Amino acid sequence: MTNPPKNSKDLPTPHDTFFKFLFGNLQNIKDFLGTFFPQLSEHLVLNSVELKPTEKFSHLRNQSLYLDLVVKAKMKGQDLHIYLIFEHKANPDREVYLQLLRYKLACWEEDLKHKKPYTPILAIIFYQGKNKWPYPMKFSEFFPTIPKELKDHHLDFEPFLFDLTKIKNEDLQRLISRNRILRMGLEVLKRAQWGNKEDFLTLLEELEDLLREHKAEYGEEVVLLAEMSIIYHQRALK
Repeated sequence: MTNPPKNSKDLPTPHDTFFKFLFGNLQNIKDFLGTFFPQLSEHLVLNSVELKPTEKFSHLRNQSLYLDLVVKAKMKGQDLHIYLIFEHKANPDREVYLQLLRYKLACWEEDLKHKKPYTPILAIIFYQGKNKWPYPMKFSEFFPTIPKELKDHHLDFEPFLFDLTKIKNEDLQRLISRNRILRMGLEVLKRAQWGNKEDFLTLLEELEDLLREHKAEYGEEVVLLAEMSIIYHQRALK
């Protein structure tokens, strides 16, 4: 989002609400990065990951900007922190590249104001649409007419993409031993788009089993996940 909700049409979708619930847990963020983005996480001290406010004020636009998730992490072997910014999309959205750029610029404006070095910022698009992500990942590919010899002088960046349509069930199964809560949360997001009621009920049964087996360990979290899953599934299928 680029502005706070002003009316019912601007309210967060059930997809966004569930995403923020699932990734409001630091352990889920660490395990998500470690499992699906090893090329990124190998450079991070995952235990240093912390949530940051998702609102930034842009002096250039004279308005507040919002993203779905912002985390700060320390780089391995360096006295350096970076920001990871996440934007969740339930449908293809070409504007997401501009959303990410605007948020990055607002962060760097703040660094400049406080006379700090510019903070490295990497972006992750979390996509759960029914079809594969249709847009190029490199921003420069939106400008195909620029001569090759000039491309190095043009603005470019490439977000990471987590495309849930490409994630196979066996990939999610790899999360079972590490983080069953995250694995089932991702399955809720995936199954809701296809509206398979039987699969969803099976998932709720698994949540009940997990609660029975590990109530003392993370019973409250399982109950919350089950409640959020039911609300989400009902709203997403309306």
